[in-house]
Amino acid sequence: MAARMSFALYFGETVLGTSTAMKRSSAWIPGIGKNSSDMKKLILEYQSSKQQSSCHLAEGNSSKLNEVGIKPDGFKSYTVCLAAVICNIIVCGYSYSFGLLLPPLLDHFKEDTATTAYVGSLCMSVSCLLGPVASSLCDRYGCRATTISGGITCVIGLLMTSQAPSIYCMYLTFSVIVGFGICCVYTASFVIVPRYFLKRRSLATGAITCGPAGGLLVMGPFLQFLLDTLQWRKAFIAMAGLAALICLFALIYDPLTAKEISDFGVVSNTKQPHAICAKKSSWTRNIFTNPVLLIWSACPAVAYLGLYVPQVLLVKYAEQKGVPPDESAIFFCYIGLTSAVARILVGHVCDFKCVKVELITQAAIYINGAAMCVLSRADSYSYFLAYSLVYGFCDGLFGSTVNIQVVGSVKPHLTSKAIGFWLAVTSPSIAAGPPIAGLIVDKTGSYVPAFAVSAMYLFIGATILFALCCLRKKKTSSIVEMQLTSDELPPERETVV
Repeated sequence: MAARMSFALYFGETVLGTSTAMKRSSAWIPGIGKNSSDMKKLILEYQSSKQQSSCHLAEGNSSKLNEVGIKPDGFKSYTVCLAAVICNIIVCGYSYSFGLLLPPLLDHFKEDTATTAYVGSLCMSVSCLLGPVASSLCDRYGCRATTISGGITCVIGLLMTSQAPSIYCMYLTFSVIVGFGICCVYTASFVIVPRYFLKRRSLATGAITCGPAGGLLVMGPFLQFLLDTLQWRKAFIAMAGLAALICLFALIYDPLTAKEISDFGVVSNTKQPHAICAKKSSWTRNIFTNPVLLIWSACPAVAYLGLYVPQVLLVKYAEQKGVPPDESAIFFCYIGLTSAVARILVGHVCDFKCVKVELITQAAIYINGAAMCVLSRADSYSYFLAYSLVYGFCDGLFGSTVNIQVVGSVKPHLTSKAIGFWLAVTSPSIAAGPPIAGLIVDKTGSYVPAFAVSAMYLFIGATILFALCCLRKKKTSSIVEMQLTSDELPPERETVV
């Protein structure tokens, strides 16, 4: 009977899905009733055998990865991860440290602050909005070629920016051209690194999310040094030389395309093993019908409307409260440091199966929103310093967990598409959040309403994640429920077993 039960579940799971197979198998097997304890026992035995087969599949995946020159969790894996982290720090430093370029550009072009500042905001938006294009390039030409092309694009854009005759030309040379190069490098890192890891994938993903934090912590002081020793035009030339190093680090990546990887049948997701079929379904259907991916895209799409507001308004607000700008500039170093520590720490924690990642994300967003509400009472340097530490740590937790869940919510061969989709969904919020807050400040003459509205966006974004609990309960109830009358089955199915 156990053998017949296993075959019924296997056949039903292949054709009908797991939950439907469990419900219908009770009618297929004579002698097993709807509420029989034997039925539940056999199902538990089947699930146990399925977990064991998953372990054997993971070992098979490791051997298949070795066939294509990839040793999972080996020395080469960590080398690739380190190269991806360095590349992300370089490219993210250009966009996240643009505030340091604002004063010399204002002095040279004599434009208003909003027109000049939008060069950096548009660059961040383009680097996310073109994510689907970059993911398609990764699939078609491989992550190595995409990263090298992104590095060359950044070099060309930065050299052109150094000779820009007006701020409006920088919209093309820096915002669009450099932004697209950043997008290629950043997207390729999230596609290539999970391919090299099985056991420590969350830790590796958390490490490559340190790009924004490392950009603030490392590239910020370096860019300020260039501006102090060189003029801003020569600083852009030096930044172009640094971007050329991306092409060298990209040589560490494997040159395989998505098709070449799938031809070997490589499956690198041990938690949800899947076989890559020869006949591929439409990736758009797989993306847009994936509720987990949609929820993890909707959460940051709302939260990003308020998350990056402090990075734009903090220095001006601190100056209004009596903190000099030269002293408040150190806040960004603390934000970058605590964010980097949090991203690596939570990446390691998320490798444990017992961890509820959505709870960590919700706690980080709620704490960040509460701290932003209390920020209106800040009146001293120590208060702003404490807020910077809390903000940076919570930002690191949020940024790392979201990326980990986006990568893990789809089959391995759809990782690039999922990253591109997620970047495209969140890019409008990244671009619109700070301008909305600035408009509120201009209309009300106070920073308090802007911080309050930003905190509201964070609270709404965190609340969206409760949909995961409802989705999990619905899935669990459909698996546990095993009552189905025999007349609901097609007549021909009764003679299958």
